[in-house]
Amino acid sequence: MDGAEGDAERSTALNPLVSDPETIPFELPHPFLPDGSVAGEAAISCTKAGDIRIALTAETYADATVTVNGGLYDTSDWQARTVELSEEPIVITLKNIAPGDASLCMPGGYSVDVIPA
Repeated sequence: MDGAEGDAERSTALNPLVSDPETIPFELPHPFLPDGSVAGEAAISCTKAGDIRIALTAETYADATVTVNGGLYDTSDWQARTVELSEEPIVITLKNIAPGDASLCMPGGYSVDVIPA
């Protein structure tokens, strides 16, 4: 990886998960597909280190603007950030504000807005 994606990593081999992912489905308009849209999913979970992990996938390639809101963790890097979605997950990691204390990790406190880029 060349680091150009910053906190977005195309890898699921980060810290192990300690919570079942909470999934949020979404659809993006896609003029080149027969039904005119592409389906995607955001899966939000906690790691053993107490980080929030958000994995974004889509059924085909689609450029999207992602905004993460809510919760206690810093989401400033994920305000209207453009990414290329695909079947390979884009993983957003929001770092724990109290490293090592997973008790603050509440995936249900976040919303993920995904709109066409």
